[in-house]
Amino acid sequence: RDDHSEGPRYHADWSESAMARVAERKDNTRLTRFRDFIRGMTVCALDPKRFLPESRSEDAFLEFDGANFASWYRHQIQERSHRIHSVVDAVSPVIDGFHSIRMEKVGADTRAPMVAFDHVGARYELRLDELSDGQRALIALYALVRLSDDTNVVLLDEPDNYLALAEIQPWLLALSDACGASLGQAIVCSHHPEMLDYFGTDSAFLLSRENGGPVSVRPLSEVVASQKDSGLRLSEIVARGWEL
Repeated sequence: RDDHSEGPRYHADWSESAMARVAERKDNTRLTRFRDFIRGMTVCALDPKRFLPESRSEDAFLEFDGANFASWYRHQIQERSHRIHSVVDAVSPVIDGFHSIRMEKVGADTRAPMVAFDHVGARYELRLDELSDGQRALIALYALVRLSDDTNVVLLDEPDNYLALAEIQPWLLALSDACGASLGQAIVCSHHPEMLDYFGTDSAFLLSRENGGPVSVRPLSEVVASQKDSGLRLSEIVARGWEL
């Protein structure tokens, strides 16, 4: 309870979190607020090769590999229709010819995302599985940035995978602008030089494991301070192993 006394007991399946079954009451507002915060976290290592081309339902949560992106996007259209245009606006400059996305009905309860492109005055559409891996990854990454709430936390493992070099920094700018505004917080795990140089000086941490022991964590700003006279970018310092 909020006063730190023990609350009611109940039976739960050991294979799932008992937290999900906590009923909201006037005396456990802190616990339910924590539960809702955890529910608002999105943890992803996107694998666009696994994105399903069709959706048979609306999914409120994006799976770890993003396989249910079509169903998650379908849900977002219903819940945040006023923000869908911002995804289109963000993706248009980074995917050549991109125009829009619509959910086409292909069965009684099944819909498929159709991505429209403009080329030499003509318009054509492609299914999700007809796009390149990089195009699918870009659409998903920008959708995560633009469709999250200001209370959400997004954790991304290697989001630069499948992206061309010129595509990484525009997404980083969009992510940085969203944090603290439309998105609560983002935590990114990456080895990419662009990521290190963009975030490394003020908001990055180095995780390292020595001789199979525990992982140590320290701010990358310490590396910058120790190598301030080297004249090298942070990614170059890390690449040379000087931060060790």
